[in-house]
Amino acid sequence: MRDLPRVVVTGIGVVSPLGPLPQFWAQMRAGANGFAPIDWFDPGPTAPGTAARVRDWQPKDHIKPASLRRMDRFSQMVVSACRMAVADAGIDLTPAKAEETGVVVGAAYGNLLETEAFLRGLIAKGPARANPMIFPNLVLNASAGYAAIELGLRGPNFTVCRNETSGEAAVALAYDAIACGMRT
Repeated sequence: MRDLPRVVVTGIGVVSPLGPLPQFWAQMRAGANGFAPIDWFDPGPTAPGTAARVRDWQPKDHIKPASLRRMDRFSQMVVSACRMAVADAGIDLTPAKAEETGVVVGAAYGNLLETEAFLRGLIAKGPARANPMIFPNLVLNASAGYAAIELGLRGPNFTVCRNETSGEAAVALAYDAIACGMRT
């Protein structure tokens, strides 16, 4: 059996209903789940009545206002987590490092809120009157693209969609990319 290359995680960024690091880790150890009653829209009379919504996070702490305006919430979370991971790792993203640093995002569903809004407009107003400014955010890999643009990353850029195992699949792909000589 051959020896597999060792890959080390040097930084972590978390945007979660359980809060940012280190609160996230403390909540996980305590067995918290982050679910709360849905209060930001009417879910109707049948289940589900709870959801895990991120509340105590400010995207403006991580993203410039001009970029923030065009980004969907999901992409804002990804960019914020990427910035936190880079800061946690203590990486100075010089132009040389940016050439070999990439992004791998695991996304089960992506940006559902704007997808629904775009489709509602498309159905109600027709294709000629649907909001074209929303459309770029509907693509599943938009968040990885925004992260690369915001952080100036020019290395590999992947989005993995494997339903509930998207996060694990993204970590596996990042490992494979690094082990094969790509930088992420």
